[in-house]
Amino acid sequence: MKNPHICFVAPYLDNYFDSQARDSAGGAERQQYLLAKNLAEDGYEVSAITYKHENSKIDIKEDVKLYKILPEYSSKLDIPFLISNLAFYMWKIDADLFYTRGNTDLCIATSYCCDFLNKKFIYSLADDTNASKSTDKFINKIYENIYSNSLNISNNIISQTNNQKELLKINYNIESTTIPNMYPIPNRKRIRSHEERDYFLWVGDISREQKQPWYFLDLAEKLPKVEFIMVGPGNGDPLYTKTKQRAQEIPNLEFEGFVEPDEIGRYYNKAIGLVNTSKYEGFPNTFLESWSYATPVISLTFDIDEILSTENIGYKAGDLQNLKEIAEDLYINPDKRKRIGWNGRKFLKENYSFEKIYPKYKSILTP
Repeated sequence: MKNPHICFVAPYLDNYFDSQARDSAGGAERQQYLLAKNLAEDGYEVSAITYKHENSKIDIKEDVKLYKILPEYSSKLDIPFLISNLAFYMWKIDADLFYTRGNTDLCIATSYCCDFLNKKFIYSLADDTNASKSTDKFINKIYENIYSNSLNISNNIISQTNNQKELLKINYNIESTTIPNMYPIPNRKRIRSHEERDYFLWVGDISREQKQPWYFLDLAEKLPKVEFIMVGPGNGDPLYTKTKQRAQEIPNLEFEGFVEPDEIGRYYNKAIGLVNTSKYEGFPNTFLESWSYATPVISLTFDIDEILSTENIGYKAGDLQNLKEIAEDLYINPDKRKRIGWNGRKFLKENYSFEKIYPKYKSILTP
């Protein structure tokens, strides 16, 4: 029996295949890249629809056919235009199943196209907002009704956490399959001793208000004798520029900006702990990256199904003062950060390793 053709509708996925453009690819693209690459290696026909490029319309990278044809759009009012363009290209590509992640506009457009073309559609939530409802104006209620209909069209919906699964059930009365993110685990021989760790690390998109990067700067100012490093894309954005300017005035903080995904491991490997300051998340790849190097996670407010609070693999601080006290404690206690860090790596291996998670995705994407 021939393996099915799977097409990812993912605007920025091609950037992850291009080392020169990865600054505009984030955690969602990382997960889709892992899926697409490994499905192709397993003999499946894999393609992706990404944003239009001036230089080329079709490219093949790592056995994944990239159709760079998706028109860019600026508002929800452009969705009908998006649907009309997408339907034509989806008909031409003729995949057996289409998959998109996070972007609710694309969920709507892709689901309606799949319904019209009689194709299977899988939607994966990217963060809690994809399962939440707005309390805003009337126009948002209309949009939510359309979005709700697109969720019902889906053959399957993937939630990343139990919290997302519950939110989706409460807000839309729709069931989903919980599959967390996955991450490859480096050889333990590469893990640096905790006595030799140098700084606290922050990794994320510095241009996004959701990430609240200013709290990391506040923390660095409160602990002037401790080193801090900030890593993330966003160059050109006002928040990125403001954050960089302020960071450069803090003597114990090094602002790195964008770092290639293939290079990020060395930052985790030298870190005392990873600091997360986000208001909300979906399932942060940074947690997995940190645990893969036996580095504790310290989160200001976000937790994945309360595992930081219950599994002894990190901390949920709750406020900036508590965040400061936790960081101080880990800074002076290498044995404690070693114990918590290795607990995190063990938990990652048992619950979020590629070997554990990829077969779950594969069973849904390749029935």
